[in-house]
Amino acid sequence: MDYPAAGAIIKSTSLTLKWTATTANPNYDISFGTDKENLKIISQQTINSYTLNNLEKGKTYYWSFSAINECKRGCSSGVGSFTVIPDTNLPYVTTTPVPVHLNNSAPVGGNVLYEGPSPVTERGAFWGTLPEPENTGMKITNGMGLGQFSSLLEGLGQTTQYYTKAFATNSYGTSYGTEVMFTTGLSASFGSVSDIDGNIYKTTRIGTQVWMAENLKTTKLNDGTPIQLITDNNNWGDVPMSPRLCWYNNDSTTYNSKYGILYNGGVVTTDKLCPVGWHMPTDEEWNTLEIYLGMPENQVGSENIRGTDQGSQMKSITGWTNQVNGFNTSNFSGVPGGVRLPLGTFSDVGQLGQWWSSTKHLQYDFYWSRSLESDVSGVERNVLSMQCGSSVRCLKN
Repeated sequence: MDYPAAGAIIKSTSLTLKWTATTANPNYDISFGTDKENLKIISQQTINSYTLNNLEKGKTYYWSFSAINECKRGCSSGVGSFTVIPDTNLPYVTTTPVPVHLNNSAPVGGNVLYEGPSPVTERGAFWGTLPEPENTGMKITNGMGLGQFSSLLEGLGQTTQYYTKAFATNSYGTSYGTEVMFTTGLSASFGSVSDIDGNIYKTTRIGTQVWMAENLKTTKLNDGTPIQLITDNNNWGDVPMSPRLCWYNNDSTTYNSKYGILYNGGVVTTDKLCPVGWHMPTDEEWNTLEIYLGMPENQVGSENIRGTDQGSQMKSITGWTNQVNGFNTSNFSGVPGGVRLPLGTFSDVGQLGQWWSSTKHLQYDFYWSRSLESDVSGVERNVLSMQCGSSVRCLKN
C-alpha cells in the first residue's frame, strides 16, 4: 500500500488512493468506509488508483484492496487509514472507546493526531456521570504533544453510566474528541485454588470462564511427580519432550512471587500440570476469552498481534517496562514474566508475558501460545517450540 501512509493526516476533501501489487494482470477490489471492521467494496477495477471525493472533515477513514488475477490467485493488503482534519488552528484529537467489559475501573484517553500550527501543551480527558463532561465532570491530564494517551480511573461506582471526552490544548485554544459513554459492572470478586505444592492462587470469572489470576508456581505435576529443574543453559533444550522448569535468571527469590515459573513444552504434553479440576487452556479457549473482551471473531484465528485493546484489558496495571502498563479491566492480571529461549538464555522480563496453550500445531511439534507486550495493546498468537520456557495460566474445568 503506497499512498496515503497509514494514519496519514489529510486536509483536502478529495484524495487519490494509490497502491502496488505483485499479482500479474490483476483485478482490484477496493474496500472503504469509516468502520474498520465493516468495509464495503466501492470499486472493482484494473488500475491501481482510485479517487475519493466529498470526504467529510473531522472523520477517520479506512481502506484496503485485494488483487486477483485470471488464475484466481491474488493477495490482499492490510487496512490503511487516514483522517481528514477540520479547517482550524486547533489540535485534532479523538476519544478512545472504553472497553465493554468493566468492573469498577475504566481507562479513558485519546489520540492527538494533529497539533495545529503550535505544539499541544496539555492533553487529557474529562469524565463524569452526565453528558458534556467538559462542563459537568472532572478533568484528568496526561502529558503533551502528539500520540495516544490513557489514564485509569479507579473506584468508580458499580453499574453506573459515565461519559468521557478527550481534549487537547495549544496556543490557539482547546479542541475535543467525540463523547464516549460507558457503563461499569460490579466490583471484582476473586476466588482461590491451591496446587499440589500448597501455593494459593487468586481466580477470577471472565465471561463464562474461570481463570487463575496469577501465573502457576508448582514444581510438581498434580500426581506428585517432580518436574526437573534445569539451570544450565546447555541442558535446557537438549531433551524437549522431558518436562522441565526454571525461574527467570534461575532466581526464585526475585521472580517466583511476581512471575511464577517458566515451563517447557514437555510439561504441556503431560496434561497433569494444573491442579485437579483445572486444565491448561486450549487455543480455542484463549479465543473465547479474547472474543469476550471484544476481539473481532474474524481475527482470533490469525497469527501475530490481533485485536484492539484486548491486551491492555488483560495486562496488569503496574510492572511493565517504561510504565506502558495495562488497564486490567478483565482481572486477568497478566504480568511480564519473560521467557527462556531454546538455547537456555533468558529474555524480556518486564516487557513480555507469554503463556502456553495445550493445542499442538497440526503439522509440527509446536504449541500455540498467547503473548502480551509492553508497547502493544492487542494480543499476539504464535506457535512455540517445545524447547521454549513460558508461563502457564490454568482454566477451571
